[in-house]
Amino acid sequence: MAKLDAIGLIGIGNIGSVIAEKLLKSGRTVIGYSKLMPPEFAKTGGTPVASPKVVASAASLILSCLPDEAAAQEVYYGSDGLLSGLRPGGTVLDLASYPLAFKRDLAGAVEATGATLLDGEVSGTPDMLRAGSGSIFLSGDLQNCERCLPACRLVRFTRLRPPKRWLLASRPASNRSCSPVCCRRDQAARNS
Repeated sequence: MAKLDAIGLIGIGNIGSVIAEKLLKSGRTVIGYSKLMPPEFAKTGGTPVASPKVVASAASLILSCLPDEAAAQEVYYGSDGLLSGLRPGGTVLDLASYPLAFKRDLAGAVEATGATLLDGEVSGTPDMLRAGSGSIFLSGDLQNCERCLPACRLVRFTRLRPPKRWLLASRPASNRSCSPVCCRRDQAARNS
């Protein structure tokens, strides 16, 4: 399992607050930004910061949980936005549901900084995630998806050791489109 440094979290709302809670309970350092910062974030050990740029400057893995395109425009492209602080080699896991064209534009803007954007989706309600019964789907190149797995497993699974029957696989994608594949271990060889 890859070692996790400080994890950045942008958007500490319904889903983001559960992600923060799970990461902090596991002992991870979480640096977070939210337009409306919940006081519980700092009370439970999170480090609130003033802008997405500060998050990007402090963490090489950033999870983004924003409600809509307007929020993403502000967070990514604003004057102290995420793009102005990203470092080459960094990874942004965007967990929001945007139209594909918008996600492609975000991916291109993130790639221009030398970082990588992964497309992710959260399946489940905050209560389901809290109980460990929600899911996180990852999409993008295999190396960066594997880099995110330790953080995603902390959020998704309630046990330290996830069920062994699941394995992330990846298929090549054209035109920067994303091809997520979550499959059973016995199907992994056929899907790679």
